[in-house]
Amino acid sequence: MVTMTHYQKATEKQLDREWVLLMKKAKEMGISKREIRKFIDVERPSI
Repeated sequence: MVTMTHYQKATEKQLDREWVLLMKKAKEMGISKREIRKFIDVERPSI
């Protein structure tokens, strides 16, 4: 069983909030979900 520390939980919440704000801004700019997905797929580093 993996237990998250307080720091990890706080960091996860912060990232979620930042992600939501980023998506709202993209929507305001008229960027579609499809365009965002395409960008993420292209920019994702290969493992």
